[in-house]
Amino acid sequence: MAESHNFLSADGHSQQHPLPANRSDHQSNSPQLTTRASVRVVPWQVSDLKPHPTYAQLGIKIPASKLNELVELGEDAFAFPLFVTSTGIVIDGYARLEIARLQGRETIMCVEFDIPEEEALRRLILCHRRLAGLPAFCRVKLALPLAKSLKEKALQHQQDGGKSKGSSKLTEAQKIDVRKKIAAVVGISVGTLSHASDVLKNGDHEILQALCNGDIKIDRAWRWSKQSKVRQRESLRLYRRNRGMEKVAQKLIARQLRKLKSEQSSVRRWKSVTPNEALKGLGRLPAQALESIHVVFIKAPVRVLAISEDIGQQLRFREEVSPCLSKSPSDR
Repeated sequence: MAESHNFLSADGHSQQHPLPANRSDHQSNSPQLTTRASVRVVPWQVSDLKPHPTYAQLGIKIPASKLNELVELGEDAFAFPLFVTSTGIVIDGYARLEIARLQGRETIMCVEFDIPEEEALRRLILCHRRLAGLPAFCRVKLALPLAKSLKEKALQHQQDGGKSKGSSKLTEAQKIDVRKKIAAVVGISVGTLSHASDVLKNGDHEILQALCNGDIKIDRAWRWSKQSKVRQRESLRLYRRNRGMEKVAQKLIARQLRKLKSEQSSVRRWKSVTPNEALKGLGRLPAQALESIHVVFIKAPVRVLAISEDIGQQLRFREEVSPCLSKSPSDR
């Protein structure tokens, strides 16, 4: 998972303050570097730290690229402490904790918050809102227990207030308020949160996995979720294939644009063709030839209509070079 910091606590500090064997010793013997009773900086045994239960259920994997970045930092990767609860649940610092385990470190410095599990989950999501390692859909799934808790609290508040006493349903205004709070924590709009909920109900398992991997966005998956499961998988396959072709096309076009700017072209191979001529040429191709052509949309620094060379050959856009011009002076 991506980190909210680029660095982690220095292991040298944790070696100076051995970790007590249990929680009660932890309270009496560990050095307290902060003045607030609910927050303190203390060393923790790496083996005693654990992921939040909801995080663990999702099976989120830390990208290898993130781990490599931290390894390259050496001791600087441990410049700042992890954020954990008083029970050892990690709020922020999953990638750094993984590095500590891989390196065989026994202890690691942590900022310890005396907060309940539900609040720890809320803070975990807040720490990872805008980071590439934890896509929006993963944050939505993490927030599901929070949504349930907020609904229960809203219902209890409604019953305590005497409104709709005995009712087991929230008013529409209360439902909207709950959705707003969850969307704010996750870092997305209420509309996108609603789309994510629909995808959770109707999305194919491959679509859900692609969302968790960050391969596709929630809104795209929501549009696909209206299709059958088979059609959803087909849409994902086509999307991935087209994305691959788009990347290749972007590289080729960028290279061609650099050639045009360099003004170092020797013999011109292609005619100067206007967009109208290109479109008319495509319109003259037989239907069978058009069916075999892939259409991709790319980001380019200029407005450009790109045509592959084999299609350009079919459209007779290749420049005819006179045999005498193609010979070098020594051959004449």
